[in-house]
Amino acid sequence: MSTTEGKTMSYKFHADAAHGWLEVPLGDCEALGLKPSNFSRYSYRLGDTLYLEEDRDLSVFMNAHKAANGEGPKIIEGPYVQNSPIREMERVQ
Repeated sequence: MSTTEGKTMSYKFHADAAHGWLEVPLGDCEALGLKPSNFSRYSYRLGDTLYLEEDRDLSVFMNAHKAANGEGPKIIEGPYVQNSPIREMERVQ
């Protein structure tokens, strides 16, 4: 979960010329009751890390986080790249 011992965890937001994704450990999603099947095919996965697309899936995670912790997580803007390597990862679904 993103809050441990009163300490809020942060998540990195990645963006390219056309889209953006929030990098979230799968375990953090599971701690909130979310599974990969809760997200669309526009999110990606690399091992135990999900990259949640910004249009729908990021909201699913943010809403679950807020319901569990009383507030949304801290988001850190990552570097912008023209063509993100995230697009080459396995899709969540």
